[in-house]
Amino acid sequence: MRYISIGLLLISVVFSKSKTEKIIEDFLIARYSGDTTKVQEMVSENFLYKNVPYSGLNFTAEYKDGNLVVTDYINEPDSLTITFIGIGDTIHEIDNKRIDDYELPINGPINSNIKMVITKSGDTTFTTEIAKLAQIQVEEDISSFLSNISEYNKHWYEFDLNVIQILSKKNTSMVYYRWNGIKIKNGPIYEFYRMEYIKTDRKTGLITSLEGLWSQAQFLDQFK
Repeated sequence: MRYISIGLLLISVVFSKSKTEKIIEDFLIARYSGDTTKVQEMVSENFLYKNVPYSGLNFTAEYKDGNLVVTDYINEPDSLTITFIGIGDTIHEIDNKRIDDYELPINGPINSNIKMVITKSGDTTFTTEIAKLAQIQVEEDISSFLSNISEYNKHWYEFDLNVIQILSKKNTSMVYYRWNGIKIKNGPIYEFYRMEYIKTDRKTGLITSLEGLWSQAQFLDQFK
């Protein structure tokens, strides 16, 4: 994927870029260019990416024979969490609707109740369970992050990145930027705006974490 240009608009009395701002710009360009070598050089060994949170349930599932079969947990439950559903369990109904009649994904306000009819793996007994929607935030280590940015890059012909604002305090920066790209030459333009927190090690300059922020889009998803 080709990178076109980068714009920077900083609301600040200081117009020269700081060292931190330069690091953030270079990181974003490398990230969306799919330059995994450059990105790996810029992050610490214990780098963690916290994706934009959303309202949902803490598992993934695949469609099979008109039902949903639980395939994995998004975030591994801790020892104090009581899980009503396990890997391999089958979901037959959600809120009194068959899976074929239910509009996925499952959305709603955090802490709202979701009623599901399930059968446990290896069992044919139907049981009704009540789950509460939670704020889910997927976390990725450096290996997963590099794999995902490489895969994302494959889908785009070229892109443009405009850093609108960077606000920094100590080792934490908030960056607000606009990304747009095309999948084929002269194709339609796709774009999004994003705000993220970026933490750096003040001694090494390496990025230690990246966190996507809850936005109006995630707020509105709760009403769907």
